[in-house]
Amino acid sequence: MADETTATGGGAGSSEPDANALRFGRYVVLSRLGEGAMGVVYSAYDELLDRRVAVKLVRRQLSGDLPGRARLLREAQALAQLSHPNVIQIYDVGEWNSQIFIALEFVHGRTLTTWLEEQTRSWSDILAVFVEAGRGLAAAHGAGIVHRDVKPDNFMIGGDGRVRVMDFGLALPVGLGGDELSATISESGKSILRMTAAGSLIGTPAYMAPEQFLREPTDARTDQFGFCVALFEAMFGYRPFPGSTIEEVSRSVLLGERVPIPARTPVPPKVQRAVLRGLDSDPNQRFPTMHDLLAELAPAPDRGRRRMRWALAVAGLGTAAIAFVQAGAAGSCRDAAEHLVGVWDDSRSAAVERAMLATGLVFAADTVARTRQDLDAHAAEWTELHVRTCEAHRAGERSSAALDLQMHCLQRRRAELDALVDVLAEGDRNTVMNAAQAVAGLRSVASCGDPTALMDEQRRLGLPSDPAVAARVQLLQRDLAQVEALFLAGQIDRAVALVERTIHAAEATDYPPLLAEALFWRGRIFSDTGEPQQSASSLWAAYLTSIRAGHDAIELRALVTDVHVQGYGLQDFGAAERAAAIAGALIARRPPEIGIEAELLNNLANSRAAQGRLAEAEDLYRRGIALRQRTAPDEPLPIRITQIGLGEALRSIGRVEEAAAVLHEASAGLDSLLGERHPFACMAHANLGLAHFELGHFDEAARLLEPALPQIIATFGNDRLDYAEYFAATGMLQLGRGAIARALDDLERAHSLAERSQQPLIRTIAHFALARALWDHEPSQRDRALALARQAERDAHAIRNPRRQREIAAWLTAHAPAV
Repeated sequence: MADETTATGGGAGSSEPDANALRFGRYVVLSRLGEGAMGVVYSAYDELLDRRVAVKLVRRQLSGDLPGRARLLREAQALAQLSHPNVIQIYDVGEWNSQIFIALEFVHGRTLTTWLEEQTRSWSDILAVFVEAGRGLAAAHGAGIVHRDVKPDNFMIGGDGRVRVMDFGLALPVGLGGDELSATISESGKSILRMTAAGSLIGTPAYMAPEQFLREPTDARTDQFGFCVALFEAMFGYRPFPGSTIEEVSRSVLLGERVPIPARTPVPPKVQRAVLRGLDSDPNQRFPTMHDLLAELAPAPDRGRRRMRWALAVAGLGTAAIAFVQAGAAGSCRDAAEHLVGVWDDSRSAAVERAMLATGLVFAADTVARTRQDLDAHAAEWTELHVRTCEAHRAGERSSAALDLQMHCLQRRRAELDALVDVLAEGDRNTVMNAAQAVAGLRSVASCGDPTALMDEQRRLGLPSDPAVAARVQLLQRDLAQVEALFLAGQIDRAVALVERTIHAAEATDYPPLLAEALFWRGRIFSDTGEPQQSASSLWAAYLTSIRAGHDAIELRALVTDVHVQGYGLQDFGAAERAAAIAGALIARRPPEIGIEAELLNNLANSRAAQGRLAEAEDLYRRGIALRQRTAPDEPLPIRITQIGLGEALRSIGRVEEAAAVLHEASAGLDSLLGERHPFACMAHANLGLAHFELGHFDEAARLLEPALPQIIATFGNDRLDYAEYFAATGMLQLGRGAIARALDDLERAHSLAERSQQPLIRTIAHFALARALWDHEPSQRDRALALARQAERDAHAIRNPRRQREIAAWLTAHAPAV
């Protein structure tokens, strides 16, 4: 318990006895541990129960007169009756030379303040610690005790990872306040107030509630306020109420002048709202009890506690892996499923279902069913490999070194699953929409099944030899798992905030493989947010860092993503081709993870399609589909997405009937995977409708396009540039029905979006459609119609689309002479 107090010597007014010749009844003092505001703490030996304890000798001036001493004794005795895992256990109270002493649990550990200063912590790890501390406070409130001095220095984290609330030195029975508070507040508290009033650093007052500053009655909600101040500070890096003196802080607190939460933070909105409610100036507006606050912060407390203990007590790779195999007393390999309890089990599945259905989205029920099915399959694959690995080791077929590596790999896959389920359980609308892709994006468990490859990776990327640095790296790897989960689930702002913080922390660890991974994820996120320059810059940094680190997987993934960014985003086709060539060479040298080569083929196909090299794009799409069908037949979603690319290439070439067949297969597959009302399934319907429109199947085109387009707009907004072709088709369908005004509105909208898109193919389609409509229905705009048609012809030539060139040229030949 050395961190519980500050070693400062005797101090003014202290009548400290000689520790070498001291005993308190049956407690023989072994050494002086330190001195705090309330008194001096000693390490002692309990002769009666043969155990080591800590003994706090309360300062003589704090023990007070006989009534005051009796009150302190009653409080300590009440706390001694409280036995809770998150409260420092008081064993005994007594008097020695008119001073009160308290014998309490001896704990090896450090304060929460020290823990926070050791390294950057993720919001989830911070919250897990605070939830444990909150349970201790709630237990004290249940025993009728209010702490009144809630702050990080009064939370201790033991070597076992358990969080304990300590130092109830300023605690009062529930309901005590007003004049009695003024009379009984500890001298240490008053000295802090005097010190801060003189301009020194703030101690306890930084966490005081308004009613404490006003000397009004306090209760359990006072502790709630201090708890939320400390939690706010820990998660966001600064205190909610600014000020460097007691006057400045008290003014901020009493006037409710709270600084805002950072605009980009990975902390979920639900947690933010709970913390802000706990900081309300009016106690009646805070949560009724600590239990109510904790219910909002941690709906699955046992799981959070288990994760936090892992993070606090994480040791070396070998020890963790062996513990992972032999967690139970019997150590049965067949108990592997128990490792997923609290990660993906019935309760977690139910939480995801409740959250998704609560969004009210029409496709939520379908998404729930498919998400559960896919995560069940992933969990079963994880469990099966865990069992096989464990049994192979027990049979002597797997060395301990290989076992360690495989179990560490499985731990990472479990952490990735855990992080994804955390995000899915929040039930955000974007999360529900992206759930299928997020689950499909989980890294394959099969990557943990090759000990030879893992040993090679370990030689190149082994954790740092310093156990403390290794522990920090493993915690940051968990943060990156959360970054990936947030990104895949469409929680972009939170993913950006967390990845930026992780990059900063990774730079401080001086472990290049981790930094390479963090830089890659920043680039990958920006590739999907319409920020290709930032994406390319981060991917280049990830590529260079991965080369220095020998991180082959990230080196390849950075290149593969850069093919998409350079070709499709920046239209720097030469850069895209160079990145693809290097990636191909790496793949030839070392087989990649499942799906990476197919992703490369898809990204290069998209780039070549954007150049108008449609026949080459077709070949690449087909190779990617065949590769996925051969290597990952149980993961159909990427296959369906690639089929849409192939169908669009075939449609652009002019092989529209083939395109319709491919798009029909993709659309039916997405209906099966996602449900026909899912926005991505609706987009597949719309693309298939475009093919039928070109074939002259206008009724079928309308059947597919017109119901799909409103759902797409409702989900993605009404200003996406890739809507241009949809509006061009609906405009022409309206012309066929004689709805001229509505048709021209849709066609003008298509033209506007196409102009902004800077995509020659989209401009070709939208401009030519509007040109024909204006010529036929707005004679006064025939000059504009010819100009639009000629621009469309130039765009068709630029993308080397002979079918559209011929179509437009024939129209111009027929109509230009009429001018």
